[in-house]
Amino acid sequence: MLEIALYNLLSSDTTIEGIVGEKIYPILADESVREPYIVYQVLTTSPTHTLTDSVDLVKASVQVSCWTDSYYDSLTLSQAVRDALDNYSDLENPSMGEDYFQCIHLEDEGDLFDYNKGVDKSKKFGRRLNFSVWYNRNVSLEGRTFLTYGTDGNYLVANIETVTNDYSISEDDYTILVNCSSGPITLTLPSSPVQGQVFVIKMIDSSGGICTIQGNGKMIDGSSSFLILTTLKALTIQYDENYEWAVINSTN
Repeated sequence: MLEIALYNLLSSDTTIEGIVGEKIYPILADESVREPYIVYQVLTTSPTHTLTDSVDLVKASVQVSCWTDSYYDSLTLSQAVRDALDNYSDLENPSMGEDYFQCIHLEDEGDLFDYNKGVDKSKKFGRRLNFSVWYNRNVSLEGRTFLTYGTDGNYLVANIETVTNDYSISEDDYTILVNCSSGPITLTLPSSPVQGQVFVIKMIDSSGGICTIQGNGKMIDGSSSFLILTTLKALTIQYDENYEWAVINSTN
């Protein structure tokens, strides 16, 4: 699905993640969300046709809106989005999987302005970017689509797993809740992770147990393993084929 592939592409960019965290939403952000955040939507899709049939190549018009609390911050965030998407192609990034995105090109951009809802009614500044996206609708996104849409299409749902024993993390996992009340737990990362893959690991018990994350042949910030030593703490890691597992956020 195009929308999920776009989300994966935006959320796997470390510069964007450093500005908005996980606040990337389809169509509309909830009124409680405050800047900075990103909203994206597919405006149109146009299948490619021959004289007698349609082919797998589809052209879509996609709009990405970058919202911040200052004008100049909106320029910074929109530049990060531009760098991540403009001229992107899976053909030049084979580590991302099969050739789903044939090419993405920026068509135009412009300023946005609005007020937050609620008591404060504070100003927010935005920048919209319109892209033309050529993609192959029959390419499988297996291995990159650990996120799906909720039933009303306005929110994303990530796989979540609760573990009480040693567990091998699969490429379909996203959030792993760890309960060490019965003893220490070892989580083993996939041996062949996907470029940009993200995992969120959180301790949910108050027993004081230890959770060990094993890299399974890949380094985690330069080490073969990582320990979560305190309760009710979390770890977010992301895979890069050159750096291997990078700790994006840790509340240890």
